[in-house]
Amino acid sequence: MMNSLLIYNDMAILVLRLALGVIFLAHGWDKLSDLKDKFAYFQKNGFRPGWFWGSIATFIQFGGGLLLLVGLFTQITAIIVAVMMVVILGYHTRRKTPFGKGVDFSLILLASLLLLATLGDGAYALNNLLF
Repeated sequence: MMNSLLIYNDMAILVLRLALGVIFLAHGWDKLSDLKDKFAYFQKNGFRPGWFWGSIATFIQFGGGLLLLVGLFTQITAIIVAVMMVVILGYHTRRKTPFGKGVDFSLILLASLLLLATLGDGAYALNNLLF
């Protein structure tokens, strides 16, 4: 009965890619817009040196968001961003962050990235045009 929905798999993957792409692009852009404060934030929260880890996080979020948005190297990008999300979840765990204060969002992002890592680009991706 529900198998009739399988014809929409590629559309669902596209929606997931676009949503994740916009989310990570926005978070990366936020860091890019105020690098000095973000570097200080990373340093203050135990990611030393702050400029290094802040740069890594910014690159992964902004670059990864852009790649997910257009559907280029989706699987490897999803894996790299998922590793970052595991670090973020570890940070939340260490800080004993309550579940509703960011842990839930990080968890659903990680699950979505793992889904993309296994499903791939889908039909509507730049990868299919180039390769």
